[in-house]
Amino acid sequence: MAIIALKAWYLGDYEPIATLEQRPPDLRLSRNSLLRSALRADFLDDSNHVRETEWFTRYLAGEAVEFYIEGSGGYGVANIDLISHEIYFTKLEVLAQLEPIIYYCPQVEYPMGQELVTTALTNVFQQLQQKSRLPLTLVTSPRLKPEITRLSSNQLRQIKRSLLFIVDGTPIAQVPGSSFVNSDDHSREEITGNFRGSLFDNLGDPVGDSISDSIGDPIEKAHNFSNSRQLVPSPQACLELGFALQSKRSEQILLIKLDRPDLQGNYPFDLPSPQQLSCTSTELENSLPTVLESLLQKFNLFS
Repeated sequence: MAIIALKAWYLGDYEPIATLEQRPPDLRLSRNSLLRSALRADFLDDSNHVRETEWFTRYLAGEAVEFYIEGSGGYGVANIDLISHEIYFTKLEVLAQLEPIIYYCPQVEYPMGQELVTTALTNVFQQLQQKSRLPLTLVTSPRLKPEITRLSSNQLRQIKRSLLFIVDGTPIAQVPGSSFVNSDDHSREEITGNFRGSLFDNLGDPVGDSISDSIGDPIEKAHNFSNSRQLVPSPQACLELGFALQSKRSEQILLIKLDRPDLQGNYPFDLPSPQQLSCTSTELENSLPTVLESLLQKFNLFS
């Protein structure tokens, strides 16, 4: 029976699959068995040649070594035997499956903020494009019609396969916070009644006084809660960000939020730094280049 050789490409630095397949393979394989999350094969290359490769040196050093195998996807090397020519792979999500695009979801409800963010992002992208070893594309999300509440399959694919998802989460409105106190319907006795028990029965003693101080006045607590306001980002920004949070690694997401003095309140999203950039319009131009380069650093795009 003729041996059908599978091509395998070593994934050192980031390369999209379309670019990867244009160069000669780094390893030729004869597959023995394919499981749901693993693959066992014989490599057809000479053992002495394999011993001198960069990826084998990294494997011996205990580093993670990834391959893209023709027609099968991304894998990591789990074990290898140069004597018997056997190699074992485990299934992985690899960076090569991402496309060299930066996906940008603007908001249109606050035009001044949209212009500031879009201009700053476009300028930084042009600078990064000149330094990148691979051509990058900036894709802007199309605007949805008001009656549409679903993203197209193309949008979902582009968000999921992008190197970086950027969303303008600048608030466009504010709404009153939920209130659980109505001064016309509830008295202090009715509110504190919800907290009756040994704690409130002992408020007269020193221990009780210290506990009361730490809890505070229920009326005051309720009043502060009822007066809190909630900031509202663009509905489409929330829709696309929600899908990105579910389908992408957190380090592949950037939420930009411009501070607005006219809108104050609690913001619905809280991403860790540097995935969330909260700043003024003046700070945006200074901060955005550093943040973008930091998020794209893992792809080794810039020399």
